[in-house]
Amino acid sequence: MHILELPSFFPPHGGQFCLEQAKALKAMGHEVRIVSVVELSLTKDRQFYLTAPWQEERMEMEGVEVFRLYMRAVPKAVRRNIGRWTELCKKAVERYVRLYGKPDVLHAHCCKNAGMAAWDISRRLDIPFFITEHLSSGLFERDFGKGWQRHVWLKEEMRRTYEAATCVIPVSSELVDDLAPFFGKAYRYQVISNIVDTDFFCPSLTSDPSPVGEGSGLLVSPLSHGRGAGGEAVFFASRWPRETPRIMRQTYSACIDNADHLVQIVNPYAMLFGEVRAAIRRALERGVRVQFMVSTKSDGKANDDVIGLEMRKLMKRGAEVYYYNNGFHHSKVMMVDSLFCTVGTTNLDARSLSFDYEVNAFIFSPAKTHELQRIFQDDIDRHCTLLTPEVFKERFPLRRRMRSRFFTIAKRFM
Repeated sequence: MHILELPSFFPPHGGQFCLEQAKALKAMGHEVRIVSVVELSLTKDRQFYLTAPWQEERMEMEGVEVFRLYMRAVPKAVRRNIGRWTELCKKAVERYVRLYGKPDVLHAHCCKNAGMAAWDISRRLDIPFFITEHLSSGLFERDFGKGWQRHVWLKEEMRRTYEAATCVIPVSSELVDDLAPFFGKAYRYQVISNIVDTDFFCPSLTSDPSPVGEGSGLLVSPLSHGRGAGGEAVFFASRWPRETPRIMRQTYSACIDNADHLVQIVNPYAMLFGEVRAAIRRALERGVRVQFMVSTKSDGKANDDVIGLEMRKLMKRGAEVYYYNNGFHHSKVMMVDSLFCTVGTTNLDARSLSFDYEVNAFIFSPAKTHELQRIFQDDIDRHCTLLTPEVFKERFPLRRRMRSRFFTIAKRFM
């Protein structure tokens, strides 16, 4: 079968799952290629926005032939950006068909952008198209901004695209329910946690009474995955500044966005900004319990001041913030809904999320998560002070608060 993959996101901005799937299909004897349009943001891709290639790139990635274009998005211009993206995609597919002939099927990853383009292309070529949906309503808010539902034309276009698809493949049944208020359920769908490696997405976790569910599969962009010593599924995310610059921000944000009732974080450099901070705020707005643990003293007074101001903001929004008093707590750990956890090298500051090489293991095991939660609670009981307005004033007198505001301006470079 001749299959053409159309991802809404592709390296260097996520979408590694599409490449993994293409490799698996090719190994089964199918003819598979990828046509991708990478959307560049003026704010998040400042250096690459103008220097990225202006012409179509053709390359081979891990044995799969890829056609890649870059689209420079205009800030806040949602309709213009989607229209431009779909036009570039359709023109790229026209060039593809002249080279390789008409594919038997189109497979779009996410309705946003790729699904809408696939619908137009399928009508023109008279071939079926499928959509694998990874994005939740929380991620739509991240991409389109708060109040994205006001774009009535967008909701209607996506609803019609879902209904026109030969089949929609959501990565979890919870995702179908999450999107139903916006797009309904009047379309053909089949829930599959991951058609490349179902073990990786741990569908067995859905037996838990309060699961993130197969929604664990929303963590697209794995670089490698496998099994732990106890048989648990483990997903490794590696940040390479050029190849995968946003992978840690995306995976942390996706984990938090899909939390149902509890997020617990230990991080020594919690100078939050951007996507991760926004995801934490969205979780608090949804009523998710957020517990944060930071050290009373780190390896720099400026760091302590900036972290203190950030923790105060979270406290005022309803988060439980604990200061660890028994030395410098250098762990980088997050636990979500008592179902899965991540342990690694990633700090939640600009340097780690934007410049450094990092690696994290995401462990889909309630048992391992409960073990970390036990240690977390033990530290709270024995070594921590809960941040309150009174504790903040005591620890951060006026002079220190003024200094922290000054350093906050420069926290992207700390």
